[in-house]
Amino acid sequence: MGLPVTGSPPGIPVHDFVDEKLGQMRAAYRAVRENLNKAAERQKHYYDLRVKPASFHPNDSVWLWTTRRKQGRTPKWQRRFVGPYVVVEKTGPVNYRIKRSAKSKSFIVHVDKLRPHLSPDSGNPGKTGPRSTNDDNGNESEDDTTMPSAVVTRPQRTRTLPARYRE
Repeated sequence: MGLPVTGSPPGIPVHDFVDEKLGQMRAAYRAVRENLNKAAERQKHYYDLRVKPASFHPNDSVWLWTTRRKQGRTPKWQRRFVGPYVVVEKTGPVNYRIKRSAKSKSFIVHVDKLRPHLSPDSGNPGKTGPRSTNDDNGNESEDDTTMPSAVVTRPQRTRTLPARYRE
């Protein structure tokens, strides 16, 4: 790609040589840009296959993902989500304004850093605690089929197949 070793070849002016080399470099640049765009589209496609759409409404309670790490503690035992926070408003298609309490300052975060906060009230409303029943002898016994009130379970998650596997 450099200048010819023996000077300019007979019959080819130097400015033509430079123009030819610039054309080769521009063509190589276009090829690199094209490959990068293809790679970006491919990565977006694979991301879109598995992304879970999420949306929140004002006054929803959410957890916030934090990357803060405490020194001297293994990441396995650190809390990755902090909160709960309250959604103030939706500021764009993927950004939300949240705040910790009524007096705290609000800030904007991306929807990928938010998870819904399930309070004890949003658990299974039908299962309040053990029921006591009387057997034939008049003895009271607790029915173990219900969950204790201190344990809150999340609703069962429904998995959706990626678009390429759906019929």
